[in-house]
Amino acid sequence: MKTTLLTAIIATTCITSMFATPTDSTAVSKDSTLVIIKPKEVRVTDGEGYITIEVYGKEGDDKYSYSIEKEYSNSSSKLKEIQNWDFKIPFLGEKKHKANKPFRPHSNYTMDLRFGFGVVSATGQSNGVDLSFSNGSYEFILDELISVEYHITRKSYIDWGFGLNWRNYRMTGSKRFVKKQNEIILDNYPEGANIDFSRIKIFSLTLSMIYKHKFTKYLGVGVGPIVNFNTGGNIKTRWSVDGVPGKERQYNIHQSPVTLDIKGLVYIRPFSLYFKYSPSNVISKGKGPEFRSMSAGIQMGF
Repeated sequence: MKTTLLTAIIATTCITSMFATPTDSTAVSKDSTLVIIKPKEVRVTDGEGYITIEVYGKEGDDKYSYSIEKEYSNSSSKLKEIQNWDFKIPFLGEKKHKANKPFRPHSNYTMDLRFGFGVVSATGQSNGVDLSFSNGSYEFILDELISVEYHITRKSYIDWGFGLNWRNYRMTGSKRFVKKQNEIILDNYPEGANIDFSRIKIFSLTLSMIYKHKFTKYLGVGVGPIVNFNTGGNIKTRWSVDGVPGKERQYNIHQSPVTLDIKGLVYIRPFSLYFKYSPSNVISKGKGPEFRSMSAGIQMGF
């Protein structure tokens, strides 16, 4: 125990020598060392602005005593010493540095896979067209296969993306889509038919420009246009008469070559809920019944 106290007093004496001044009559030189063998008692008092060291007794002299008191400034010296420490707390230091770094607009190039599924309906439908969410119309999305993010501020950016889209406009009522000569018409099923469905499928290459704002790392909203390049389309109809199945498929259905969607979304990463509305007719004007697409669904990013 006494050996431990000896070590403590030697270390403390070295510390107090740092606060010594030449005008103090009890000052110990920075280069001097005070060794006390087997002290009986050591008292170190760290007060408000001062340190006091008291030693009582030593080997061979029970009446020995030693005392020293030094002043220092709590408000300046200690603070300055802490500020001059050369160390970094992992992660915290880097985040603080990043937060203080001036923001500059910049672009990021990414390759993601955002898979989505939604239900489809239509507005502005011609007489006889019966497209609704309840009829089983649906779409698949592979969005933002390649994208460029242009960051305007720390929390907002514009996302340009390239993707793919498959949309199925499905009717289950008494009319079916039929291609006759050079246009799409609504026609009746064969007499006595047990109706399954008649649908138009459109395949599109998409280019999107979505403005996004993030409230946190995982929560945000977005809105913007999507241009659809409708490169493929076909009609498929299925029914049966007296248990005998009937099926018809037709191609080159005069879909509008380019259409526009307006998309809004709310995302909680990695999921997002979206809604899309198109002011464009799915079938080229004058080539078939009029209707405009509307869809809602969920996406998930990888």
